[in-house]
Amino acid sequence: MHLVFDVNETLIDTRALDPLFQRWFDSEAARPEWFLILQERWMTTNLIGRFEPFSNLARSALRQLGAKHASR
Repeated sequence: MHLVFDVNETLIDTRALDPLFQRWFDSEAARPEWFLILQERWMTTNLIGRFEPFSNLARSALRQLGAKHASR
């Protein structure tokens, strides 16, 4: 049996990253968007049984968000 606990955004306040997202994307609203992409990535890698370091997933989600916002 496996138990999985999601502590991100429950115990970790990602709002501390808002100044970075404001600088990078001119909007603090990009942080929750990034987090949703990140969440999708870590859930997907878990579901397919593949390990990927969290930092790699976070960078990948940031790159995807940057590509999305650059096309606007």
